[in-house]
This record gives sequence, C-alpha cells and structure tokens, in this order.
Amino acid sequence: MRIGIVISNNNAETCWNALRYATFALKQKDEVKIFFIGKGVEYQKISTDKFNSVAVRKRTLAQPVKKEHRASSY
Repeated sequence: MRIGIVISNNNAETCWNALRYATFALKQKDEVKIFFIGKGVEYQKISTDKFNSVAVRKRTLAQPVKKEHRASSY
C-alpha cells in the first residue's frame, strides 16, 4: 500500500502519533511518504518526554525499505 502522511500542526501528541503510524506502516512493508508543512516543520521543537517525536522519527528512518521506496526530494 502507498501511504502519504501530511503533518501540518505543532501539537506534540498529533505529530508523535503520525510518526508512529508511519513506522508501523513501514514495518508492514508499505510505502510511506511524510510531508511536514506549516507548523508541522516544528516537530523537533515540540518534542517532549511523553511525546518524543524526534526519537520516533529516527526509528521511522531506521526501518529497512526497498531502495525505490526511499522518499525523494520534490
């Protein structure tokens, strides 16, 4: 399955859950693209101990994926 995730707000829990979903989907062998727009680009600044979006993002990037499934620059 091909999944696109758009993160457009700076709510810590929302960003954290979106990134956890991306990690889950990658583990299921789905193709995932994540787009940060607007306030969503602040996900690193809003990371907290409870909703650590930076750590989840690192786990998402660490998932093994096929070369053609790597996110590309647009």
